[in-house]
Amino acid sequence: MRYVNARDVSSFADIAHVYGLPSTAEYAANLLASLPLQETVILCARLNAIVSGIGIASMERRNRAAMSFIALPKEELRILKFTGPRGGHRTHAVFFRGQLLHLMRLAVRHCSPKSRPGFFDAPKNRVQFLKAALVASALWTERTMVSRNFAQLTEETVEDHVGYLRKIIEETNPAPNAINTIGRGWLLFAEHFPKHYPTFEDEFREATRMTFDQYSTCVSGLMTYIMVGNELEGRIFRINEVGAATTYRGVFPEYLALDSQTPEQFAQASQGSQAEFEKAMWERPIILFPDGSSVIIDPVFFSAKLSVGPLFLLLRDHPERGRPVFHAFGLAFEDYANAIVRRMFGNARLNLEKANGKKTDFEVDAVAGEATATLVFEAKAKFLKEELISGNEYADFVGHLREKYISKGNAVWQLAKSTSAISRRAWPELPDEFAAPTEIFPIVVAHDLRLDSPGTGVFFRKEMRKLLDGEVAESIRPLIVMTIQDLENLEGGVASGAISLARLLSDYVKEIRDVDPLCSLHNFIAHSQYLSRMKPSPVVLGKSLQTVDRAKAVLFPKEGAGSGARS
Repeated sequence: MRYVNARDVSSFADIAHVYGLPSTAEYAANLLASLPLQETVILCARLNAIVSGIGIASMERRNRAAMSFIALPKEELRILKFTGPRGGHRTHAVFFRGQLLHLMRLAVRHCSPKSRPGFFDAPKNRVQFLKAALVASALWTERTMVSRNFAQLTEETVEDHVGYLRKIIEETNPAPNAINTIGRGWLLFAEHFPKHYPTFEDEFREATRMTFDQYSTCVSGLMTYIMVGNELEGRIFRINEVGAATTYRGVFPEYLALDSQTPEQFAQASQGSQAEFEKAMWERPIILFPDGSSVIIDPVFFSAKLSVGPLFLLLRDHPERGRPVFHAFGLAFEDYANAIVRRMFGNARLNLEKANGKKTDFEVDAVAGEATATLVFEAKAKFLKEELISGNEYADFVGHLREKYISKGNAVWQLAKSTSAISRRAWPELPDEFAAPTEIFPIVVAHDLRLDSPGTGVFFRKEMRKLLDGEVAESIRPLIVMTIQDLENLEGGVASGAISLARLLSDYVKEIRDVDPLCSLHNFIAHSQYLSRMKPSPVVLGKSLQTVDRAKAVLFPKEGAGSGARS
């Protein structure tokens, strides 16, 4: 069976085929030498906002919008002459996130430091930028894939592919859904995390000179005002003027000091390793230029400021807090995911254990039932070492995945133990309603949204079969990797009865068995009949809307005073 489905494959325009020009770092440097740094970085960021910004626009619409934004119709026709027969804008991107981040890194090394307002009004200058971007595409591909060929992926060779496939998905896909990100961030850090880390608010204020509520207001306000609904416009914003005439006039500068950097700092980060450069963008995704212009360089990194950013602000000057902070966050995430499962299923049971004398054999976060199926959930918030996939070696990435998710006591190990015990009826403490199912679905609920990358599910299922030692009962279904965003988006449909989760998962198992072994649960839903029945979590949605309304009221008063300049 083919392991790569054509519907999941996108390609990039190639400068060698389109222009017959070399795709080398030296040629990119020559193209960039006469381009002004500030205007080039801002143009990269605006295009990045279009192709990877928050929103639900299709990749084809994003590709078309990016080409419309750069306004080079003759060059677009030239590119389509090459890509058109292969799907055009639907399957071939001219601009994409990984390319534009790589181009920014090249720009801060090679562009002219002098600002030249209006420079890209001239079409010939935009053509030069376009050529530099196409070279960056080739350099990104070389760095990311080296000599790898994902068409050779099979279950036996999956370990050789999961690292770079994760990186490809990470750098070619849009930012996560803003509604989920804002609502989840608030619920985790305002409600669940403080229960397990009682000093959170005090330590956060000490580290940031702000309350978490103030920080969340600043990030949520910028995210929604600049990005949501405007993802195809590539807006820029004088971020430093936000809240100037509001009660936040003393707060917002403190926020900017946390999440912004100067062009000089950005240039310094570009001289380090790829992992160091990405860390610098993640920690401070806003660039402030000397003339007051500002730009969010990457929507994906910016959205992470809500989902995990507060944790790392606690650690900036206190790395010794790392172990207790991450442990507490793991417990908070389990609580958060379990609360969703409880709202989805009236019969859900949480935090169950199997005893062995005075010891505990294993435990599971949640068990629920639908008809004759039992669903077993393990929620995990693990932070992977991004430096293992930021270069192009990926050598230790598989071992790192095993350590975080498959080793003793972790998610896949717990699910192998629990589902085996259920199938053998060897778990006396399990409530009778779950004790004799015809189907058992083991489900990893992951905080890491990139666990839906092609190959990860194949790898996890392969590892779980090893843990079961070949004795896979007929009732145990293949392991399901479900991101927290998928769980949130399923909540309303399952709770209302519009979706049977057991039936959906059964259909997904047929998909990965008979059609597309690499397909993630997320992609399966997107291409299935279930998409129209999805209803997001009303709790997450409600909290998100409350947070956004509060942020708009505080930062962007209706009269417009001090609301910042847009273009």
